[in-house]
Amino acid sequence: MAITTNDTDLVRGQDLLIFIGTDPIAYAKTCSLEMTMDTIDTSNKMSGAFKTYLVGQMG
Repeated sequence: MAITTNDTDLVRGQDLLIFIGTDPIAYAKTCSLEMTMDTIDTSNKMSGAFKTYLVGQMG
């Protein structure tokens, strides 16, 4: 069962299995995963007072 918190993009869960193909290679009883992503500012004079962004590199 995973618990997701929207304010930090953090996922906490239990019983994580990692597979290569169909073979399990790792197991963890507890885990957490944090995802961050850079954004690219694409604002221009046509966007008015609003800022616009594109998805950048995951890191």
